Amino acid sequence: MTENALNNPESPESGFSWKVSAVIATSIVVFLMLFQPFGMVINSALEVLIIVGLAPLNFAALILLHLAPLPRGPIRMLIAALVMVSLNYIYLALFSAPEASLFLRVMLVGGVAIVAIAAWRRQENLRREVIELRNAPRQASEDIVLRGESDSEVLTIPRANLRYVEAQGNYARVAWAGSERLSERLLRATLKDIEVFAGGALLRCHRSYLVNLSEAERIEGNSKGLTIHFPDGVTTPVSRKYVDQIRIAALAEQSV
Repeated sequence: MTENALNNPESPESGFSWKVSAVIATSIVVFLMLFQPFGMVINSALEVLIIVGLAPLNFAALILLHLAPLPRGPIRMLIAALVMVSLNYIYLALFSAPEASLFLRVMLVGGVAIVAIAAWRRQENLRREVIELRNAPRQASEDIVLRGESDSEVLTIPRANLRYVEAQGNYARVAWAGSERLSERLLRATLKDIEVFAGGALLRCHRSYLVNLSEAERIEGNSKGLTIHFPDGVTTPVSRKYVDQIRIAALAEQSV
């Protein structure tokens, strides 16, 4: 993370360092003040000040953790969790005798912070993918050429007509909009092969489906699964695993 990323509002990571850290740190204090979990009792102004002091502590810790050159992925999250829990435990132990309930409180504080960080990072990753898709070069050709194993298995389809490709055993069933109805043809090919031939025109939306999202009319459903609708009534399923990917691609298509 560079200083430019902190100060540049266009940087995907710039919002985290100040705004998100402040929200997380403040939320921890509000949560503890309102619910007082694990037997925590706040009866005096001093105890209120002690809890409020967690806000700047966690704010500073989040900023430093975000700027630190730590490895990405689960290791980074583990290190962040250990640091957050340790700092909060030491801070609260300064004002009361260390005990099991105090440790549980600190674990809760650290857990809330880490969950919030993980949720924010997921949204930021989705945001970056949308930006990358918006900036990605698009296929110039109006036709998509798909091939099977044999030289005779060649299918050329206008990009606007292609709907989806479905895996059927050792074959791939290609579906496209014909003059009057949906046309189909089987090619001896895997979906991975078809993805390569399509050059980015088709997206994986299901273990057994690739879809031409650029021609979709609407997408319906929820986080457990979606359905893609085309203007001619054709639909394709989106399994839970690919929901985020399809939503990202749909946002990118809308911005074109």
